[in-house]
Amino acid sequence: MLSIAFAPDAEWNESRWKNERMGMLLKEARAETDQAKRAELQCEMQRLVSDESGVIIPVHKNSVDGLSSRVKGMSRNPLGTLGGSEWPEFVWLDS
Repeated sequence: MLSIAFAPDAEWNESRWKNERMGMLLKEARAETDQAKRAELQCEMQRLVSDESGVIIPVHKNSVDGLSSRVKGMSRNPLGTLGGSEWPEFVWLDS
């Protein structure tokens, strides 16, 4: 989502905001395999958008995922709660 809307050369960059640091962070995050480091990069990009871009963000979603220890196959997904919308495809209950 950040690449689509905020990359300096993105066609859907509606605010026309161009930030060299944002471009570098987008490339670095795409190549990063360490999930913790990638999350840090995503947070920094979101702060840049919030603090410096020409976009008004009216709300920030805050959610908590709660699962039974019997639920298996669920992994963290930055696109939504409970692993995003595809979770039924890869989650099962352990007996």
